[in-house]
Parts: sequence; structure tokens; C-alpha cells
Amino acid sequence: MKNADEARESGDSQGVDRARTARHVFDIIPENAGPRRATPRGSAIYSVRAPGSQKFLAKEHSVGIVLAPVRKLRASLGSDRITEYDAPVGCLVINPAGVDSSLAWSETRENAVVSISPEALSELAAHEFDLTDVELEPPAFGTVDLWALSVAQRITAELTRMLCVNTISRFGQSRIVCLREPRMRPQVDVRRGGIRRPKNAAR
Repeated sequence: MKNADEARESGDSQGVDRARTARHVFDIIPENAGPRRATPRGSAIYSVRAPGSQKFLAKEHSVGIVLAPVRKLRASLGSDRITEYDAPVGCLVINPAGVDSSLAWSETRENAVVSISPEALSELAAHEFDLTDVELEPPAFGTVDLWALSVAQRITAELTRMLCVNTISRFGQSRIVCLREPRMRPQVDVRRGGIRRPKNAAR
């Protein structure tokens, strides 16, 4: 997978519409898709979306973790080249900030999506890895990370719990059916892609 700079250059060379306004992840995923929570450094969303397609350019880095298997996703990242693949549970869908992305799906899609600003990622990398200049390098389409899945399931459980509490508060009802609280999965870390040092950065 090309790095973020190469992906941006590829997108430009293929005539991608660069006039598309960069948007926050909250703006890209419709509000009716599911509950969400924002922090000063990023956001988390649990979304269930009907079949459809989307093209976007985000201000933030984002990672979607697939919570229910989806067949024949069609995606592109930084170019017009479309890749079709099946996304099992735990599959990662990573979109670096500032890179044109597209995704089409023919089945209902259930995801947890976490976003982080480029500034927050740089601060995290400096703290954890003593790096000051980093890029987010997406793994190959279809990559599964079971550790990320376990985190996504916890986020989903918390967001849906908050939804139930908010619904009770709003309507004054005591009998509420929550969306779902997923069962926890083993915490197995399968890491491909991730944070890396740019080629020309000082060591």
C-alpha cells in the first residue's frame, strides 16, 4: 500500500476533484447511522448503514473496524483504482487524513469508526515512539486485526449504553431495548501497516 504522500500524488495525477472540501468524520457519517461521541482529539461512532456508496476527503485519520461481515466491498484510496474484497469481522478500513477515498457496499454495513486528528497522532507517536514526523500507512485491503476488534466492541458497547441512557432520559421510559452489546473477542494483535517514519526523516 502506498504511503499518504504517494497516495495524494496518485490522486492528483488521476484527476481527482481536489475542490472537494475536507470534512470531519462526523460530517461524513450521517447522524442517523448511529450514536457517536467527540473528544478534543478525535471521535468514535457506532454506525449501521444501508447499502450505498461514498466519496470523501477527511481532515482526520480514521479507522473503521468491521463488526459484521460484508461481501464485495469496492474501495479506492488516493487513486481511481478500485479494489473489490470481502470484509470479515475485525477487518480494518483505514483512511488517512487528506487522502481521497471511496467506498461502495451492497449489504448493510455495521462498523465502529474511530478518528484522530493528525496533530494528536503526531503527539502520540512522539510520546510512544519518540518520533516527531510520522505518517499513517494503511494496511492492505481486507486486513483483520482482532485486537482492534476487541477495542471496537468495547467502544460499541459504551456508545449503545449511552444511547439507552439518553433515550430513557428523553422519553421518561423505563423499558428500553438497546441496540446490542457485542460479546468480547480474544485480544490477539495482528499488526500490518500502522505508524511509520517517513523515508527522509532523521533517525
